[in-house]
Amino acid sequence: LAGLAGIRPVSSSVAFYSTVSGERMDTAGLDAGYWVANLRERVLFEPVVRMLVERGSAVFVESSPHPVLAMAVQETGEAVGRSVVAVGSLRRDDGGAGRFLASLAEAYVVGAPVDWSVLFAGAGARRVDLPTYAFQHQRYWLEGVTVGGEPQDTVEDDTDAAFWDAVERESLSDLAEVLDVSDAGAAAEAWLPTLSAWRKGRRRQMTLDSWRYRTTWRAYSLPSGTRLSGMWVVVASGGDAPVVEVRRALEAAGAEVSVREVLDGVALADVSGVVSLLAWDEGSALESMLRLVRAVGGGEVPLWVLTRGAAVVGVDDPVSAVQSQVWALGQVVGLEQPQGWGGLVDVPGVWDERVASLLAGVLAAGEGEDQVAVRSSGVYGRRLVRAPLGGSPVPVREWGPSGTVLVTGGTGGIGGHLARWLAKEGAEHLLLVSRGERAQGAAELVEEVRGLGAEVTVAACDVTDRAALAELLAEHPVTSIFHTAGIAAHGFLTDLDPAELGDQMGARVVGARHLDELSVELGLDLDAFVVFSTGASVWGSAGNGANAAAGGYLD
Repeated sequence: LAGLAGIRPVSSSVAFYSTVSGERMDTAGLDAGYWVANLRERVLFEPVVRMLVERGSAVFVESSPHPVLAMAVQETGEAVGRSVVAVGSLRRDDGGAGRFLASLAEAYVVGAPVDWSVLFAGAGARRVDLPTYAFQHQRYWLEGVTVGGEPQDTVEDDTDAAFWDAVERESLSDLAEVLDVSDAGAAAEAWLPTLSAWRKGRRRQMTLDSWRYRTTWRAYSLPSGTRLSGMWVVVASGGDAPVVEVRRALEAAGAEVSVREVLDGVALADVSGVVSLLAWDEGSALESMLRLVRAVGGGEVPLWVLTRGAAVVGVDDPVSAVQSQVWALGQVVGLEQPQGWGGLVDVPGVWDERVASLLAGVLAAGEGEDQVAVRSSGVYGRRLVRAPLGGSPVPVREWGPSGTVLVTGGTGGIGGHLARWLAKEGAEHLLLVSRGERAQGAAELVEEVRGLGAEVTVAACDVTDRAALAELLAEHPVTSIFHTAGIAAHGFLTDLDPAELGDQMGARVVGARHLDELSVELGLDLDAFVVFSTGASVWGSAGNGANAAAGGYLD
């Protein structure tokens, strides 16, 4: 106290949150007594950081000789469920201007405002646009820069954050302080709970919105003047595959073309590319593609897989479950064998010179876009984009379980979760289809679900056995179907034969088809028919080829 008695603190223009008091305070109070308490009492670092994150702070700078708390700040943000960024200022043995400027840059690229003009004052420097790639007018940076995971134009200032924090906690005293009034009044006490509920619901909806994505197709331009060369092999096994059209398109672009039904035994050393039309024979499309992938054998010859009905660019485009399976499997091929992968190209049912020219242009362009749709109107690349519901009203169908609800794979991980949820939502009777009551954890699940108020029947039934499934549904007419049954399997496509692929997909694909057909044949009046797909069918997953293909079918 004596050593610090001469300190004369003053008020700061920057908001100061104390890890001694745990609250915001006037820095004029940082006298000797404060610093003694700071040394002797417990540091309230986590509670203060948590409070700041909850009030909307998203960027933290640790001003120190070496960052030691940045990781703790990020972990606190994760615990709160908010995305935050923490950067340092200097580092041990790296305390010069270069390090400091690098730290400023780290903050700047996540959206923190940095006034670089101060640094370059008097130097004659000026802002310039970043260069585009040669002949490709595309920017380096992603659109929609964010600060700590929040779009810049939605980040709240301190006052907004404090207001909504007081609302969510329904604290009249804090609300009065934020509004700078002596008393928030009886009127506020009446509407504050409603406003708080709205705010919490809105925050929850924003969180859910941040998880919503959809695939879309965006037009792009092909590089001009590119041509094909060398020998290209077109593989087709029959059906109405556009063999003649593809051959003419490749030859017009400068390639020699060889058409074959299988690739086995074909030397690929002098081949420039392989184009597969095997998807047109839908009865054996996946098996034929798997054999083709194994024949290519992970070499460096690009494999291009053509489909028809896997990409919905326009509202009139047809959709094929089998073509979607091929597309999903192709994404996995590209991840497992990137050195020998060309890409996926969806073509229309009607060919013209424009389609032929654009297809050849895609193949000639080579690396770059590997998920493409070719139409007479142009070339489109597949994109995964955010799809928030936003604040606009959307149609919502109120639904609650009633009667008997069927859950296939009912004692598994997803099935068990669903069973508990359905029981809590008021389902009267759950029909859990699995390996039977002897399935691991089945007895405990049944006891728990019955404790939630629902009757439970556990039935052993193979959903790929159509007759057995029909008998079960006839005995238990259901009002809703949740299809989660499937086999967990992992393995690379080069190690997988067609029979294994079929076995791994059977429960999910064949089971879904049987449930769909039988629900119509038996006249079931269903309130809901729900299938569970996988991210592997959207963006691929190495070692998950069967899982991805099954998901593509369900999608």
